[in-house]
Amino acid sequence: MNTNPDPEPSVVASGNNPDQRPRYRKTPNTDTANVDNASLDDYSSDDDKKRDDDRGCSLLYARRSPMPRQLSIDTNVRAGTALLQIDDTEQAEAAKEKPISWRSLPRKDQLFVITLARLSEPLTQTSLGSYLFYQLQSFDKTLPDATISYQAGIINAAFPFAQFLTAMLWGRVADSEHGGRKRVIYIGLLGTMCSIIGFGFSQSFPMAVACRCLGGMLNGNIGVMRTMISEIIKEKKYQSRAFLILPMTFNIGVIIGPILGMY
Repeated sequence: MNTNPDPEPSVVASGNNPDQRPRYRKTPNTDTANVDNASLDDYSSDDDKKRDDDRGCSLLYARRSPMPRQLSIDTNVRAGTALLQIDDTEQAEAAKEKPISWRSLPRKDQLFVITLARLSEPLTQTSLGSYLFYQLQSFDKTLPDATISYQAGIINAAFPFAQFLTAMLWGRVADSEHGGRKRVIYIGLLGTMCSIIGFGFSQSFPMAVACRCLGGMLNGNIGVMRTMISEIIKEKKYQSRAFLILPMTFNIGVIIGPILGMY
């Protein structure tokens, strides 16, 4: 092992030129070089370990440290679209307005015609209950009461079932250019009249069911009448009263129909 850690550099001659400076070449010490390389390796490994430790600590800190939360409230109100402020004078005027009554409804003549057209259906439906059993018994006197009750149920269900199947069709006809609201109502009233007359003169159970189905197929007046009321009464403050006319008329027909059927 060489005891001199720093060997003197050796001089190398570079020809016979006296002006050229000599070049020095340093002879490395192998032992010291090995020691230095080992120390550098240890130092680099220690640095790598410290870096790995630092990275692990930073990751743990990032996981444990809470992320900052951003709270945002969306009010759905844009700039310049604030709620309108109602003055006291407007509130006072609204309070002074009289409550809407039946007399204050506009276009009473047209509403009266719609009321009469709506009254025809419940009258024809409910008046059958008074004489239907005796009419079915007249078709075949040998039938038991259970069979007659079954037939009565079919006749009562035939009209609304056929009306359910054709209601959307009559609505499209009412909206079309070649149809219209009035024509649909005329056809519905005419079909109701023909069906009730044919049911009264029927001589068998199938004929009675066919007449009831015919009346339901031609009658699509309920939806058309509601549309007409919304078109006639355009002010919203009157619509709450106007739309009550149809159910009230139906209830009146349900009351009067059985009474008329007794006679």
